[in-house]
Amino acid sequence: MNLLFLWIAFLSSFAVSSNLLREDRILESHSDETELKIAKEIYEQRIEKTPTDPELYWKLSATCFFLGHRFSSDREEKMVLFEQGVKTSLQGLEINANCAPCHFWYALNTSYLGQTKGIFSSIFALPSVKDHLSQVVELDESYAFAGAYRILGTIYWKIPAILGGDNKLAEKYLQMAIDRQPEPINYLYFTQFALEALNDKNRALQLVTKGLAFSKDSQNKNMIENQESENELKQLLISLQTR
Repeated sequence: MNLLFLWIAFLSSFAVSSNLLREDRILESHSDETELKIAKEIYEQRIEKTPTDPELYWKLSATCFFLGHRFSSDREEKMVLFEQGVKTSLQGLEINANCAPCHFWYALNTSYLGQTKGIFSSIFALPSVKDHLSQVVELDESYAFAGAYRILGTIYWKIPAILGGDNKLAEKYLQMAIDRQPEPINYLYFTQFALEALNDKNRALQLVTKGLAFSKDSQNKNMIENQESENELKQLLISLQTR
């Protein structure tokens, strides 16, 4: 099983603003490796000066995640980045246990670290990942385009039943993601679930159509994840119409 898809997610939580600091603008776009490395250094320096601000820790954790997930092809480098992401998000939680972004980026870095190490590490990490995502739901369910619901849904969809996989729970969480944040990325995940797990072409076609309709008016249409999701939805629409 390819666990890389399982927790793909990746999402920026920033509102588009010209008033953002340079490192925050870089993290918002997370589309340039060199720039992300600069942002990583800036966050590290800011933490040295202000070690009691949990926001700096989760932003550094998110930066580590994007560098490891989007740009690194070296296994050892990935593990170093994800491990730093885990560590820094935990440091943020030590300062503020109710920091939803800290819980979120801990879950993502932990899951990708497990996936990079191997299948058994991924399985071992599942309880902790689900626990921290549940904390995100309690604290800020809309964070990262309702990312906690989306990822929980994907976990219950992708893992074997013997490990707790459950399509009914998967459908519940994926629907909750759309209900809270009807963004293209959430429609994409539900569409893929409808096709692969439910084998329901008609439902998939309805989801694709709704997702593309929403993307036209989305205030977040310039976010890289929504752009990528919109392109995938368009490809799925063509595929579904020719079946």
